[in-house]
Parts: sequence; C-alpha cells; structure tokens
Amino acid sequence: MATTFAHLSDLHFGRIDAPVLEALKDYFNRAHVDEVIVTGDLTQSGRRREFAEAALFFDLLKQRTTIIPGNHDAPVYNLWQRFVTPWKRFRDSLNRDPEPVTLAKNFVFVGLNSATRIRLSLDWSTGRLSSSQISRALTTFQDSRAGRLNILGIHHPFFPEPEAGSAGRAVIPRAPHILERLVEAGVDILMTGHVHHGRVRAVDVGERKIILSQAGTASSTRTRGDVPSFNVIEAEGDILHTRIIRYAGEHFEPEKTRSFARTDRGWQLTEAHDL
Repeated sequence: MATTFAHLSDLHFGRIDAPVLEALKDYFNRAHVDEVIVTGDLTQSGRRREFAEAALFFDLLKQRTTIIPGNHDAPVYNLWQRFVTPWKRFRDSLNRDPEPVTLAKNFVFVGLNSATRIRLSLDWSTGRLSSSQISRALTTFQDSRAGRLNILGIHHPFFPEPEAGSAGRAVIPRAPHILERLVEAGVDILMTGHVHHGRVRAVDVGERKIILSQAGTASSTRTRGDVPSFNVIEAEGDILHTRIIRYAGEHFEPEKTRSFARTDRGWQLTEAHDL
C-alpha cells in the first residue's frame, strides 16, 4: 500500500506571502496526498492571531495533518508566557500535542520539539534535544515492526546548510551521536526545517544511508535566497519516490524527482531527474 507524505515547514503566519498561500491551498485541493507533516515555525512571533490563521489553514486541508512547533512558535513578545508556558498557544490554538506520535499500519512518525524557551546564549533561535526526548523516540522506533517506514520529524537541522546563513549553522548539538543512535533504532527518514532551503537526499550515517527531507519555507516572504517549496515523498514497500515542489509563480510544480530503494546498507539512490 502506497502512502504519500507532504512535508511542509516554516509557513510563518504573520509573514505570509498571500499569493503563495493561495497556490498552496490550491495544490492540496487537487493533489493526492495522504499525510501532511509540518516541522515547525507555523507563526512568525507566536502571537494568538497568527496561530488562529494557521489553525484556519489546516482546517481547510482534507489530508490528515501532523504538526510540531519551531522556535518562532514560542511567544516572542510575552516573555512571561515564553518562560512559563511556551507551548500553550500552540496547544490551545491547534488542539495538538507538540510531540506527536503516529503509529500507522505501514509507517511510524515521531515528532520531537527541538525548540527551547531560552538558551544560554544571545541566539534563542537554536535548538536542542534532551536525553529523555531521544530515549522516547528510540523506544518507539525499536518497538516498530519490520517493514514499517520509521520517520522522525524535528524543526532544527542535523546537517549544516551553508547557503542559509546563520540558520544553516543552527545544527542540533551532538548531532552525529544522536543520528547514530537513531539509525541503530531503525530510522529511515529524517524530516527537518528551519533553514528555508528545500532538499531531499540520502545521507551517510556510519555505514548506512537514511533519507534527509529538509523542507523549505512553504508560504512566507522569508525565503533566504530560495523560493517557497515543500517536499513530497511517496512510499510503497521498499521504494521511495521523492519530489521537491517549488513555487513557480501562481502555482506550485515539481522540480526534481528522486527514487530510492531500501537495501542492506540503507536507502540508495536509484533514479534522479529534473522535470
């Protein structure tokens, strides 16, 4: 049974490009997509009205949506709430857990909240994962039965993105060690955001390859030199077909297609072409 995932990130309600958002709505009205996964930064400043706009958008989608927060989703201007209840607006507006787990017949998704209320630095936009978060994810993936596709979603990157400036350097602390443990537990796909540059590729973790789906900004004006985009992954058994969907003026269209096959050494590229 095939399942098609759309991986979105960094919509940034409060800094929306209105024509792009309309094109995004139109795409999901027409496209065959089963699951929409959003890896954070729904809002620009964590304001209630921004969350209300985001909630309205997701209510319009016919697909099941799974959402985790990003660093912009903690209140920026209400510091008391940021420090005491940073994810209350996320929970209340969307009626969702910031660390969702989906156990489906053919896939497992674990979402971890890598955003923090405060960091011991001047840059609070960076992220981290705690030992308890990692342990929960590892247990879920280790308990997953053979043949399921194991997907981890977080907001911050595990790999640097040189073209994205400081955001591209905001790599999760201890990323190599965490990745090794995740791969040992059976992770197949890593979904991230934050950098606003769309990429899908196989990455080496030790002696195995996993799929990195790095989503661009889906609908904001904060493109950092790229164009709005998101990723689509069609999974059927041991084959993945991936596409980057980019805004092309009035509509979204696929730009690159890559296919990967599951092997004893992880996911190997079998075909790639530009459309």
